Amino acid sequence: MITITEYDTYNVTDSEDGQPNGQQTGSRRAADGQQTGTNKNSKNSKNSKNSKNLSCRGLRFDETDMEIAKWMFGIVKVLQPDCKEPNLKAWANTIRLMRERDKRTPKDIRDLFTRADQDEFWRSNIRCPGKLRKQWDTLDLKLRKTPKGLGYGKHNAIPTGLGQRHPDDNDLF
Repeated sequence: MITITEYDTYNVTDSEDGQPNGQQTGSRRAADGQQTGTNKNSKNSKNSKNSKNLSCRGLRFDETDMEIAKWMFGIVKVLQPDCKEPNLKAWANTIRLMRERDKRTPKDIRDLFTRADQDEFWRSNIRCPGKLRKQWDTLDLKLRKTPKGLGYGKHNAIPTGLGQRHPDDNDLF
């Protein structure tokens, strides 16, 4: 154990604020404006507010996009009547992105959403334009209607090689 005698001799204080010389507190530096922005929480909260405002300003859509968004929400309400109304402007913006960036027509968007709603599995998984856009290719492949007689339906395997017989070919042999 060390005992310091004559503490005042070794502890030199600044006469203005009574703080040890060269050891100002963080709050004093912040008041003087000398402390650099080390509080990341306040910086992040400012950034999140700004990004939220920017994302709201970035929403663009036309009347067709909003009509499709409202139509989709109507279908969702049938399955889940007590669901709260979504941000339809954000939905319309996502529909615009599907049209402009993904080159989908309004008819394509309605058709695929309708097919997803008719499928027992996809009905509960595709409830908004964002999910529809994300799963578009998978949905399109899995729900694509194939011409009858090709044998590529739900219960028939895709032919993998020559010499294999299709179940409907029994009458030919």
